[in-house]
Amino acid sequence: MSALEKMETSVVAIPAATSPMRLLEIALEKGSTVDALEKLIGLQERLEETQARKAYIAAMALARAKFKPLIKRHSGYNDRYKYETISDVSDAVDEALTENGFNYDWGTEDLPDGNVRVTCVVTHDMGYSRKNSLSISPKEVADPKANMNAAQRLLAAVTYLQRGTLKAALGIAASKDTDGETRDKIIEGSATVTPDEFIFLNNLIDETGAVEAKVLASVGASTLETMTQKQYREAVSKLQAWVKKAKQEVKPQ
Repeated sequence: MSALEKMETSVVAIPAATSPMRLLEIALEKGSTVDALEKLIGLQERLEETQARKAYIAAMALARAKFKPLIKRHSGYNDRYKYETISDVSDAVDEALTENGFNYDWGTEDLPDGNVRVTCVVTHDMGYSRKNSLSISPKEVADPKANMNAAQRLLAAVTYLQRGTLKAALGIAASKDTDGETRDKIIEGSATVTPDEFIFLNNLIDETGAVEAKVLASVGASTLETMTQKQYREAVSKLQAWVKKAKQEVKPQ
């Protein structure tokens, strides 16, 4: 069985947790105290959250492996810059995200300083979600020579931030299409961990008893699935060094 198939199996095989109401019924039948019931409910909620988070991470690794190439094909004002549209981003990721149980949406806020903030929320069907927010002044988005009115600048800012927050939430970036040289790969995707590497690192963390948050912080990464190759190699090296040191400390004299 391939690594991808194992990951798919692990996501599907996560059992539905017993509901807090059923736990309450069992505890009441045994005459548990109110304090014990509250702790039991809290434990169940943490368990469900952990299961949902692990399912999100595993499914996102699968989805990222199937993202289509995202290339900056469009030219900006007088060919001054290249960019991709929000539709380009959606076309590149929607199929893979849907297949792996994800959906995403945006929220928009007007800030007191005149900026606009957009938040992208990516949610997995197990209930876990992650969000990414960016803000900018509409005046900074429009090219001064593009002759855009206030409404057009605001729309451009929101669209720009929707594109940016979605890409940031998914950990992808686009590459310029220079004579087709990068047509068959997403630069950021090729620079981040593969599904096999994700499985290896996740298992290594479990085996060593390391705290995931501390491992991420030690290499400057935000999540396992968006870790760069450099961060991945550094994390593996540190964990393996820790294992080696631990073995040497327990070696009989």
